[in-house]
Parts: sequence; C-alpha cells; structure tokens
Amino acid sequence: MKRGRYTIHNGNEYQIYNGVLDNENVILLLSHNREDLQNGFILSYSEEYMHRRQFFTCEKEVYKSEITEAYEITPYANYKGFKLYIHGKKSDNMLTLLHTQMISSHSERDREIRDTLIEMGFYVFNVDKFGLTYAKDVPIDDPELEIFEERKEIDISKL
Repeated sequence: MKRGRYTIHNGNEYQIYNGVLDNENVILLLSHNREDLQNGFILSYSEEYMHRRQFFTCEKEVYKSEITEAYEITPYANYKGFKLYIHGKKSDNMLTLLHTQMISSHSERDREIRDTLIEMGFYVFNVDKFGLTYAKDVPIDDPELEIFEERKEIDISKL
C-alpha cells in the first residue's frame, strides 16, 4: 500500500525523500528495488544493517528538471458506508482504519456518526485539539472493505 510523495523518473515511479536537502534544485529518489543500483542509485544504509532489519532501500539525487510529474498518494477505505483514512497495517491481514470528528461539532449528524462508529466497533484512538479520532482494526479480506488511493498533484517547483 502506497503512501507519501512520488514522482516519475526515466519512466519509473519512485518515492520522494521528505527531508531537507542541501541543494534546493534536487530531490532524493528512494527505491526498494536492488536493480536500481545499476541505474546510479546508492545504498541508503549498509547491507548488513538492512539485512538484519529485513528491508532494502537505495537512493539517488536528481535535478527537479529531470522529473515530469510529482504527486502525493493517500490510502483510504470505504467501509460500511464511511470513507476512512488507512492508518496502516496492524499485521499482514489487518488494517487500522481511522475517522476524525472535530471536538467543536455537536450537531445531531455528528452524534449519529459517533454512535454508528461505536456500534461498528470503533474505539477512541486519540483526542487532541483538533478532535476525536476513532479507530478499528479490520481484516483486509472483509467483504465490506474497499481500499483505494487518492492522488494529488504536487507543483514540482515546491518540492
């Protein structure tokens, strides 16, 4: 499941590093494909470190002028009539779904939504100045779960 900022470089999709770089004219591409080492990418960490932690990442700085598009991907789920944010995978077969309501909203509709979420097994996951966040862990194979992504274009000059 994809989440974050992505770009197309030389016909391939890569995730974009979110940190600050010294040169504002470049971006850092991230890849989890070992074959990209043949395309000018370098290891992000030592082989030993990545092997112990069971992941692989390599990276390459490219000029912003070398990319043609950039976008942000956010995963969501339709679940029992609600559009919910996918917080992440709880395990290989479970997703954590979230719904946030503003604390200041006390309308009848908001109470109905809250009551429905609680009836569906959602629990209060977080409370902060922005609102109440309800969560529920749902099996990926639940027939009432539909996973989708929203893609928002990003101005390359603002990367």
